[in-house]
Amino acid sequence: MVKHISRGLLMAGLLAALATVTVGADAAASYHYDITLTQQFGSTVPFTGTLDLTIDGSGIVNGYYHPSDSETAFITVIGGRQGNDIWMDIGRNASLRVRGQFDRNGAIKGQAIGSHPTNDPIAGQATAIFTFVATPSKKPGT
Repeated sequence: MVKHISRGLLMAGLLAALATVTVGADAAASYHYDITLTQQFGSTVPFTGTLDLTIDGSGIVNGYYHPSDSETAFITVIGGRQGNDIWMDIGRNASLRVRGQFDRNGAIKGQAIGSHPTNDPIAGQATAIFTFVATPSKKPGT
């Protein structure tokens, strides 16, 4: 009887250790950034805001963009990371698609392409190209 209890405890211990290793491999990291989006053609005044991202161990990116000049509290962000490369879709229907790379300081630098509907029945949508820079920062209150 003691032999079976010992085996049961050993198996439970091994399963717990395995679960800890698995969870550790998929552990998510959270990041906070101040961002600027500057149109490559057109206005030189950048759009600004903050970006809160969570990146899990498999490279899945989730988070929120908080524009500084809008009444919108947050806009959803989804994407992926592989090595130093990252891509993100910000907003519904990928209204802003970002492709960038992490630099050695943890900043994300790249390009964003945005599209939005227009009142022009022929064109239907307008496209803008932006320089995207996300600089790591501390979240207020932390």
